[in-house]
Amino acid sequence: MLSQSPTATITDDDTVNPNDAIVLLKLNNCAQDSEELSDGIESATAKFLRIAETRVSASIEDTAGECFVHLTLSQSTCDSITITELLSTLEEAIQDPFSELHSYVYHEESIPDDMILDGATFFVQQQPATILSASSSSTTSTNTSSSSSYQWYMYVAAGVAFGAIIGSFAIYFNKSKSNTDIQESNEQRRYSVAELLAATQN
Repeated sequence: MLSQSPTATITDDDTVNPNDAIVLLKLNNCAQDSEELSDGIESATAKFLRIAETRVSASIEDTAGECFVHLTLSQSTCDSITITELLSTLEEAIQDPFSELHSYVYHEESIPDDMILDGATFFVQQQPATILSASSSSTTSTNTSSSSSYQWYMYVAAGVAFGAIIGSFAIYFNKSKSNTDIQESNEQRRYSVAELLAATQN
């Protein structure tokens, strides 16, 4: 179950994307925060969730000698799972001291070996306003593809109909011309026979 933090605040000044998810974590044995430390948290989280590191952003806040991590996760329609499922996976990993996430944090060079993520601290600061998924993108692509296929069939049908009309006119005119030629030929042949008979009688 994702915990919601009513008092957590976001410290960085960047504009927050309403479709991003933001969670609050805690680092134990944290003497001071640094940019390298934030980079290490971003790298470890991205490796564990198997997403691009550019989709993970971390800022560390030192409060009363304790380090709190504001972790932002961006969505992507290329994911096979939703951002909600990513958050659930991350929460389970935080609470399990033997998860791969804690191993990735331990092996990050920019994070001291004695600095670990607190398994009891996981608060959701911001739920995404819209849940993106690959299925919605696939549905849109399928609809677009179906529409394109339908138009293609219409163009083919129109081409066949137009060709049939042109072919009918061609056959009609060709037949009319043939009948006229035969009629003229017959009249000429009868005229020749009449002349021949007249010539014979003479």
